[in-house]
Formats: sequence, C-alpha cells, structure tokens
Amino acid sequence: MLYKDFISENLLEHLKKEAKPVHGLPYLTEVGTGGGLETTESLQFLCELFEMVKMPLEKVLSQRTIDREFIDARTRACVKLNQDLKIDFSEKDYETVLGHRTKK
Repeated sequence: MLYKDFISENLLEHLKKEAKPVHGLPYLTEVGTGGGLETTESLQFLCELFEMVKMPLEKVLSQRTIDREFIDARTRACVKLNQDLKIDFSEKDYETVLGHRTKK
C-alpha cells in the first residue's frame, strides 16, 4: 500500500526520474535538496523509524481508504437526499455525514 494508494502513477514515475542516490545510504534516494539538516545519520534514523512503524502505518492508511470510501458514499447520499427534499443547508433538518457510522 503506502505511496501507490495516495499518489498517481504519473507522479511516482516523475519522482523516480528526479530521484538521486543519498550518499552513504545506498538503498535511499531523494528528490530535490534538503534544508541542511539532513545528514547520513539523521536519514538513517528516519529509515529505521519508518521500518519500526511501517506495519501500523499501513494498517492506519488501509483503514483511511475504507473510511474515505464510506464518507464519500454517505456524502453523495446526503447531498441527493437534501436536494430531493429541497432542504437548505441552513435548515436544522439538513443531513450531513457527521454522526453516520459503518455497520459492524
């Protein structure tokens, strides 16, 4: 999952073309230049930190994808309901996704 679920294939290909190897870390590339704080040691630390949180992060991002699909679907349904019933957004009966829950 990770990046490929959140950026387009075109952007990923563009970034790969722009990426340059990081001196001292043969498995790491970067795009652009850093702000001066990026040392081999700091980047190594970030890589190690990423390895530690990769699995929980993947779980969070996977749930985010599920949540986004739910929110988008419920928002479309609310818009249609409000339009069909001619409910203005300033009215107390205006339906939004807030408070909706998935069935578990």
